[in-house]
Amino acid sequence: MKRTVWALGSIFQSLLLVAVAASVPVVFINSSYIAGRFAAILCLNVSPELSGGKVLAQFSAPLDDDDGPGGYEYPLGGAYEKGELDITSYTVRFPLSRPAWHAKGAFWQLELTFAKATPNGLAGGGFRAPAVHIYIGIYGAASGSTESAFGEGELVRFDPDHPWDYVVSVDGWSPSGEIKSADGSYSAPVDTTWNAQLRRLTLRIGLDKAPALLSSVLAGKETWYYVLVGAYDGAREGHFAAVRKDANLHDGGGARDDDSPRVFDLLVPRGTSKSSELSSEDSGKGILALVEPVIVGGAEKVAQPDRAAALAEAKSAETRDAAERAQKIAALPSPSKADADIVGELFGLGLEERARAAVDMRLATDAHDPLALAYRGALVALSASRASGLGEKMSLVAAAYRDLDAAAGGAAAFDPKERIAVLLCRGNVSSAVPNDVFGRAAQGAADFDAARLLAKGSGDAALENDCLAKAALAFEKAGRTEEASARWATLAGKESLDPRLRLELIDRGY
Repeated sequence: MKRTVWALGSIFQSLLLVAVAASVPVVFINSSYIAGRFAAILCLNVSPELSGGKVLAQFSAPLDDDDGPGGYEYPLGGAYEKGELDITSYTVRFPLSRPAWHAKGAFWQLELTFAKATPNGLAGGGFRAPAVHIYIGIYGAASGSTESAFGEGELVRFDPDHPWDYVVSVDGWSPSGEIKSADGSYSAPVDTTWNAQLRRLTLRIGLDKAPALLSSVLAGKETWYYVLVGAYDGAREGHFAAVRKDANLHDGGGARDDDSPRVFDLLVPRGTSKSSELSSEDSGKGILALVEPVIVGGAEKVAQPDRAAALAEAKSAETRDAAERAQKIAALPSPSKADADIVGELFGLGLEERARAAVDMRLATDAHDPLALAYRGALVALSASRASGLGEKMSLVAAAYRDLDAAAGGAAAFDPKERIAVLLCRGNVSSAVPNDVFGRAAQGAADFDAARLLAKGSGDAALENDCLAKAALAFEKAGRTEEASARWATLAGKESLDPRLRLELIDRGY
């Protein structure tokens, strides 16, 4: 247990640098050694064959971009919730040739994860469900198509250099999907499974009786994919709902004209903008929006950013922030009753004793003040780093959470800035403590996500980005890498980022 004691002592020190009342640079927190070891021991190692085969490729997609080229609104029918048409990841697995446990023989598994789960998944979801089309191209095919398989369908066209050979369609009504070829010579059902807890749709394409071209994926053929999501409407071609200028019961809203794509979200190659692809239509010339595929097994080249330059910028930002912090400390007035109004600033500047006195002043006036409870909880958690033994450290952390949880439960009606401060107090502590001991990393990620949405609503882009990064780190610590990747992918699409965030993205391959 010595490593756990060390982790509690050192990791908590990083919290002193985190200002939670305003937009500040992200403090990146590494998982403890024991957390990683414990997670490895507890992890259920399932054979890849039982989960559909080893992962061949996985693509992360940004959050909150299920608005087509920008500004699309969901249909009014079915009481959609934002995020139900938002892809966050797409996984392609190695095809399995003869899985002994699978009675239907060889198959190929594809998976999509969404930001939010529909109540009934994709089977029986009625008018509240995504409609999904996955167009698949296979290297070496003699022919293919660059037009929709469903007439007007999605109102997009496909890259002439990457025609599609097969399309898989899943809608919100049928309990299974379908795969069919571009030339119409082949069609077959596709097994579908919806996991609401994981928000994941799994597709299994049978290969035993498939045409030779489709079966060639067993030999590792290069493939490319157009993954398109629309709102479900069983009365339309391809079951993609129309998008009008104004949303109605069955149609989405926000369309520029009658040729606007009916696609709310799609997967795009790295370095490509979804909004720019879906905005590329020219209705005056009768040209539909052009979309490009993601490629698996090809020689896709992505320009590599200059890490050395990014590192220099990050160090410069750290130096600048340290200087600004020193200036703010020097400019503070002498301690007084007014400190009760600037407790967040005092905490963020690392003035622990003065912040504690300010918290006590607030609690003397209102013993249930959520903001004061949140900061007291964070301060108690910090004190665990100076505790002499593991038992005392554990006791202090438990006391900290009594305050933090009470603050989070009582701050719902607060001013958004104060609500953000409460969420970040608990989120930072939850991300700092060893997850194997306290199991709070996922809750920390949820707190950061909630704070992110509040920051987005208030127009604070820097704080929104900080919360995205912190949520990603917390999900990584919780072992939920897919959700972490979706948040890094969201950050990668931002035009203006703190240099330290940019460096984190570069180190993760973005």
